[in-house]
Amino acid sequence: MPNPPLQLSVLISGSGTTLQNLIDRIADASLNANIAMVVASRPGINGIERAASAKLACQVVERAKFPSVADFSQQVFKICTDAKADLVCLAGWLSLLEIPPAFHGRVMNISSRAIAPTSVARECSATGCIRR
Repeated sequence: MPNPPLQLSVLISGSGTTLQNLIDRIADASLNANIAMVVASRPGINGIERAASAKLACQVVERAKFPSVADFSQQVFKICTDAKADLVCLAGWLSLLEIPPAFHGRVMNISSRAIAPTSVARECSATGCIRR
């Protein structure tokens, strides 16, 4: 019996190249995942357009609108929790985050080169690609 697809929250800060690579790997069935939510660190970035083109849910959470890193992080991870994310992918994310205990072992920092079709990145599971 095949494993159910990983539910991903993808955090972006720029053009969305890594997001597009994840979209493409899911489309070609080399990554058993579903992008449940995209979180952008600022409005107007190209990654938001990529998410919209792929009909993905996307929310913007701007660091400047929060008094502290802790408050900002709490909002980002609330969105991930609400999306029922198994794994959070920092896909070119440029804002400091405090990872809450519920997400220890469930956050992966990746670059667009890390998810080429032949990459071992697609072998990662929700049990933790990166341990804190």
